[in-house]
Amino acid sequence: MLLEPERWSLAFRSDEVLAALPAELRDRVTLETHAAVMEIATGVHRRIGDAVTELVQLRDRVARALPALGLRAAVAGTHPCAQAGDTVLSSHPRYRQIGDSMRVLARREPTLATHVHVGVSSSDRAIRLLNRLRAHLPLLLALSANSPFWQGRQTGFTSTRTTLFDAFPRSGLPRGFRDYADWVATVERLLRSGAIPDPSFLWWDVRLQPRYGTVEVRIMDGQTTVEDVAAVAALVQTLA
Repeated sequence: MLLEPERWSLAFRSDEVLAALPAELRDRVTLETHAAVMEIATGVHRRIGDAVTELVQLRDRVARALPALGLRAAVAGTHPCAQAGDTVLSSHPRYRQIGDSMRVLARREPTLATHVHVGVSSSDRAIRLLNRLRAHLPLLLALSANSPFWQGRQTGFTSTRTTLFDAFPRSGLPRGFRDYADWVATVERLLRSGAIPDPSFLWWDVRLQPRYGTVEVRIMDGQTTVEDVAAVAALVQTLA
């Protein structure tokens, strides 16, 4: 989250931040649905420790770039006090498309998640992993819950982000698939009907990412500390 440090309110200035970042960071720090949120993505690593080392460096470089713009960064599953009426969508065409199709749902308060990609060597193995990881998603959510506040009040949920994001279509727990052909047939029906422009518009808690050759686990809240990112990422890898 991009924050105005005087009030710790959301700062909808991601385009300005992106333009100010060094060129080598712009493929690692990208726009997200809301203009007060940016996504930090590591490269591909064989070991969790290497991914975490890169994440530390990326967070540190972003944090050091923001004060010159009068901003600070923070991470949690939700901003504790944001109001939907303040929301500004990102300028990125993908997120404008999401805004046009999701209407008021996209214009609510932003939510932030931790996504872990696991590289898989074949499509059949990817489907087996997708099916079997579903049984572990409640554990991963419980361990990563980091959004107990919403609109300035305590909600009673440790992951309010989950309850907000579940309003989106094609979210939540995916069904089981017989094999990769079953997955392909399902996605092709959605593409032919115009329900989605590409498979990345399936926002399930765990999904295939064919363009990367990964199974992506998406159920975890945004983690405030790198140590917690490391723990949940290592658990995902171990379960896989």
